[in-house]
Amino acid sequence: MSKHAWGQACVILGQQPAVVALACIAARHGRGLVQSPGGLLRRMVELHEAGTLRLDRTLFGLADELTQSRAIQAASGATASNQLLTNASTVNGLESK
Repeated sequence: MSKHAWGQACVILGQQPAVVALACIAARHGRGLVQSPGGLLRRMVELHEAGTLRLDRTLFGLADELTQSRAIQAASGATASNQLLTNASTVNGLESK
């Protein structure tokens, strides 16, 4: 992300909303959902200028995605644990014969 894009976001959005926007972009970029963080920040500035940027909705969306991700991880962890127990039982049953 360029210094110019960041500076523009701080001036137009305000420093605190710009930080929130950056955090949202970083969260999505970290999961591979954003290819151009600077481009997304510029787009968010454009949306703000048009009066349609809703950082609150963006934050709620991130929270929902995190909740879903944790639920999937918990379910896959339970499945993996069940598989390990099944495998251990099978191994123990074979060893006792």
